[in-house]
Amino acid sequence: MKKFYAGSSPSPKFNNFHIKYYPNPRLASLTAQIIETNSHPLHAKLKENVSQRDSNSLWQLVSGNFLADKKVVRNKACRRLRQTFRETLMAHGYDQYGKRLDRGKKRSLRGTLEIHPFKSAILAKQDDLEMEMARLLNFVKLAQRVQFSTKASRAAPTQRLSSKGDHSDRPRSQE
Repeated sequence: MKKFYAGSSPSPKFNNFHIKYYPNPRLASLTAQIIETNSHPLHAKLKENVSQRDSNSLWQLVSGNFLADKKVVRNKACRRLRQTFRETLMAHGYDQYGKRLDRGKKRSLRGTLEIHPFKSAILAKQDDLEMEMARLLNFVKLAQRVQFSTKASRAAPTQRLSSKGDHSDRPRSQE
């Protein structure tokens, strides 16, 4: 399954973290390994948790594995990003799983979002983190809009219009 990147750049650049977004729900690599190994002590628990997950929600993973600091520092960075992202979701009308709170016409968020903090996330100002999380949320919304529009265009092909407004599919007369 491929990662989704909106636009021509691989992903938006953030100062305090790196992201990977997959438009469809996807298990983290460690979780997938544990589920595949029947002898692992967490196998039954994780398998049950994964089976109960809603596939029409946003699965989030904040992992500090790329930080080379002590565990308490990694946990602090992950906790700050996780909490800030959930607050941003609430401020934009979503619950912590990306479901719309108002159940209006707007879609709920779905897919898998992996956030990997940089060392700067520990000392960053809360306002900076909130701005970056708002940008991240806008990126996820854009990615879903693009994915939904490409699915819709595949389902119902339409005629393409040229820049002049005439149909580019028609043969042009020689003048």
